[in-house]
Amino acid sequence: MGLSNRRRVSGPFLVTGATGFIGANLARSLVGRGEQVHVLLRPKSSKWRIEDVSEHLQEHYCDLNDAQGLQKLIQLVKPRVIFHCAAYGVSNAQTDVDEIYNTNVLGTIKLLQAASTIEFDVFVNTGSVSEYGNKLTPASEDSTPEPLTAYAAAKLAATLYCQMMARSEGYPVITLRLFTPYGFFESENRLIPTVVRACIERRELALTAGIQRRDFVYINDVVNAYLKAAEMTSLAGQVFNIASGTSHTVKEIVEQIVSLTGEPTVPLWGKLPTRQFEIMRCDADITRARLLLEWVPQISLSDGLTETVAWYRSRIIEK
Repeated sequence: MGLSNRRRVSGPFLVTGATGFIGANLARSLVGRGEQVHVLLRPKSSKWRIEDVSEHLQEHYCDLNDAQGLQKLIQLVKPRVIFHCAAYGVSNAQTDVDEIYNTNVLGTIKLLQAASTIEFDVFVNTGSVSEYGNKLTPASEDSTPEPLTAYAAAKLAATLYCQMMARSEGYPVITLRLFTPYGFFESENRLIPTVVRACIERRELALTAGIQRRDFVYINDVVNAYLKAAEMTSLAGQVFNIASGTSHTVKEIVEQIVSLTGEPTVPLWGKLPTRQFEIMRCDADITRARLLLEWVPQISLSDGLTETVAWYRSRIIEK
């Protein structure tokens, strides 16, 4: 691609889902760069991930389904870059199909409609590995999507809508299809935080058989992918797999964490059932991200897990 296809990223930035794992890390990174950062929040949002940087954020409360409110907000802020990270259905507890559809599909549509009333440089949509379903061979962006859940289907619909708007209207919209991000501020009910906490607190660790394979990608690499996407000038409509390019079984990850913590924790394999419609394997082909986005993950799994364990250990000790 070369430097001619890159722009210097400048704000204002708007981050949706800024109290979630991905959005919070993005917002924190932008604050660290001294950028003008606006965040879209729901009135009931828990701000624990961003509370220590909140004085550097401009907070706006608006529901993604409030078309008029969104349009007023967009015209007030006039963001040059929109990082759309808001989602519902990622957690096992988030099962309301109407809410899944309203947030992930209609919310994306209404946000793009609001953005169409201003001039912006890039809209980065957040996709999901779940759009692919199970794959026996590494999934490229051209692989046939086979969603297994309402959440996966909704994320796919949002991705397709974003591609359509790029093709038909020329909107600068890019989708980053995230595989399994991990690191600072991840929800405590997710695999890696659950295992780290159980090890540090020397508690029983009930798990499935652990044969599922996941491509874990460190949060700092994920944030870097968003920033790279914001710099590109000629990738409208593209979808990019954001992953490490190497998968590991859940069992391998747990064993690494147990080793890193140095605690005598004994995982109870098979004590929990495998979730219905769980993706058992979907490896990532990251060739397109490497060639077009010029993004390559920098943090090894070993280094990423080491930093993650140290971060959670410090938080647990502080509490």
